Amino acid sequence: MIRRLRAVAALAAATVAAGVIGACGSSDSSSATRSITVLQGFSPTSFDPATIASVGSSDGSVGYAVYDNLFRIEYSTGRFIPRLATSLTPNEDATVWTLQIRAGVKFSDGTPLNAEAVRFNWDRIRDDPALASPCYSTIKGLKSYQVTAAQTLVIRLPERRSAFPQQLFSSGQVRGGFCTNVASPTALRRYAARYGTSPETTVGAGPFVLKEWVRGDHLTLSRNAGYWDAPRPYLDGITVKPSPDITTSVNAVLTGAAALAGVGAWTPDVARYVQAGYKYHVELTSGAAMVTFNPARAPLDDVRVRTALTLATDLEEINRKNFAGLVTPARTWFSEKSVFYDAEAAKASTQRTNDLAAAQRLIDEYVAEKGGPVKVTLLASPTNLPLFTTLQQQWHRLHDVKAEIEQVTGQVWNQRNIQGQAQIALNSLGANDVEGMIASFGAGGAQNYFKWSDPQLEKILMQARPENNQSEQRKLMTSAAQRLSELHWFVMLYRPGQETLVGKDLTNIVLHDPSQVDLAQLQLKN
Repeated sequence: MIRRLRAVAALAAATVAAGVIGACGSSDSSSATRSITVLQGFSPTSFDPATIASVGSSDGSVGYAVYDNLFRIEYSTGRFIPRLATSLTPNEDATVWTLQIRAGVKFSDGTPLNAEAVRFNWDRIRDDPALASPCYSTIKGLKSYQVTAAQTLVIRLPERRSAFPQQLFSSGQVRGGFCTNVASPTALRRYAARYGTSPETTVGAGPFVLKEWVRGDHLTLSRNAGYWDAPRPYLDGITVKPSPDITTSVNAVLTGAAALAGVGAWTPDVARYVQAGYKYHVELTSGAAMVTFNPARAPLDDVRVRTALTLATDLEEINRKNFAGLVTPARTWFSEKSVFYDAEAAKASTQRTNDLAAAQRLIDEYVAEKGGPVKVTLLASPTNLPLFTTLQQQWHRLHDVKAEIEQVTGQVWNQRNIQGQAQIALNSLGANDVEGMIASFGAGGAQNYFKWSDPQLEKILMQARPENNQSEQRKLMTSAAQRLSELHWFVMLYRPGQETLVGKDLTNIVLHDPSQVDLAQLQLKN
């Protein structure tokens, strides 16, 4: 990353514009309130704690604003960060974990947040599969959980899991936070199926309360005066509006109409913003924004084709043409900030690219055996069409390779991608712990859209999951990274990061996850 960009401790990963944009919605001098307007990529469809993200994702900042989290896991270190819970500690063999809830915390309806409230929320997820909570499999997979004191929940696992806090935080997803959301049991009982469908039916213990919600247009968050982590939040109110268009969001910051913009996809507009000298915050992560291959669809079922397309990719050219030279090309799974990064071990798993001669030999070998040409289809949304056009040009430098681009709307792209119906798609995977790797690459993993399956990789990950010795777990994780490099399920393009664009009126920008700004920390300068 170029020197003029400032890094802030956080994590990122998103392939669509899932960020947050703050504008001075109440900046006139006659107003006594300190409020901003936030534009984000997509509008929430529900505030049900079982289904709204409170970490990362397009609705993560808003979900966190209403619910906070029981705890968070710092991406780069794996460190436990207490929030509504003060600790999650294991017994000697990591089969029993004790969750200690912070004393004195109340929901915005005045009822207590205690161990019984957590149990009630988890029971609801476990007993109602129709909720379709990403946390369902995690809670269902627990042996038991029992309230043993007012603020204490004891969790028993079916086997040893040294990375259980990461699993609970990731909820089988890549850092969704679903299992760490807790709503008022009183409100859940009162409103039942209507819970989370309106401001009056939404009750959390986060820094803000939901005051108004006009679906598809805007929602308004008001400061929770009883929030446990005073003096936060610093703002009195935030109006959130959907703005999936990156150009509009960037222009809003450049013109002073917006105070903050978080974008999850690089475009020429983002480069224009940076080159204009505005503040820019990014935290690079492990994993990558990547071109993912579906090995269930020929010819990508042959590792020679997947390897050849990787070798024919020129990361530096992509950086110059599509990102104004401002992204960091990814060549190893773990970034240097990761606790699992090993410089020596990384040499064995470094991705080889920009070798047309080697790529052509593999294509020639495949065509001689199975016939040609090699035809592949890239599924592109409007956002990633320019990148895929560059990639198409690069792959067409190979003889007997025909790469077609199918352009669809962002909504169709998302649906087909998640359902594994694409042959080649752009995704972003940033797993930096065992549970994240299992979710992304394990059999049945929630982020394993193309149903990648490899017995050798599965064995490594299952050995790493219960390993308590950090040195041994590190060896296993580096082995997993090396195996991934051999499978060629994807081409890593660049390190994902939540690009946060900041206007002139906002200060105290804290990214507490790569694709999420901490709304409770934001302050206006005047």
